[in-house]
Amino acid sequence: MDCRIFQALSEEIRLRMISLLASGEINVTDLTRRVGSPQPTVSRHLKVLSDTGLVRSTRRGKEVYYEIEPSRLKEAWDFIGNLIARAKAEAHRGGKIQSRGRKPIVKKTKRIAKPSTYPLDDWEEKQPAPSKRSDMDDFLL
Repeated sequence: MDCRIFQALSEEIRLRMISLLASGEINVTDLTRRVGSPQPTVSRHLKVLSDTGLVRSTRRGKEVYYEIEPSRLKEAWDFIGNLIARAKAEAHRGGKIQSRGRKPIVKKTKRIAKPSTYPLDDWEEKQPAPSKRSDMDDFLL
């Protein structure tokens, strides 16, 4: 499994682009308009998607059309499906997911003693008494 697929899908704009490309081929101009980002930004993200094999491009005259590469998306989908199946099987057995030869990392936390009084306990007592005239009265006058 190529982890670059998940890196490519980690950006929100790229997920939006993949979602738009799911309906079929789209040229860069239309994709730019639909995504709402500048053309250089869209082209840069399309290059990342193209380099990972998630989309493929076809040139027709001056326009470049992009479409999804289904086999690469299926590869990512299958990988996630296998992870879910393993997690469900482990949960069903009541066991924990085992680490393979590594000790799990456990962070030790220090206990902090509770203070006997909190600094804001007497906050209300220290506040000045409200005046009969409010700030809103100045505004309304």
